[in-house]
Amino acid sequence: MAIYRPTYTENDLKVYLAARRRKKARVLELARETKLAKSTVQGALSRLANTGLVSRVTIHGMSFIRANSPTNRLRSLLAERRRLAERHAAQDKLLLQDIRFLQQAGPTSRRKTARSTKRSRK
Repeated sequence: MAIYRPTYTENDLKVYLAARRRKKARVLELARETKLAKSTVQGALSRLANTGLVSRVTIHGMSFIRANSPTNRLRSLLAERRRLAERHAAQDKLLLQDIRFLQQAGPTSRRKTARSTKRSRK
């Protein structure tokens, strides 16, 4: 299974670093600070939000951007990976039980079932 590694543009990094310097920021403030177009900042924020590096918060009906710590994001990704590994291990165990059951049943029992089905159709 391939690991998804997001690629960030130079503008994404500028926006992220500007957001890290503030506790909360509006899109227009980030655009002014980075000297980027508002639409460029919005695109960067969208990519950063998809990877969990920024989040949108609403305070008194106003939307703000908050930069998340990359260390915290890494911890949450590692925890998610552990949960997925545990779930896959449980699914693998069930699959292995099914395979063993089918192996114990053997090929002859499957043939008899097929023959009895053909006879019942006639």
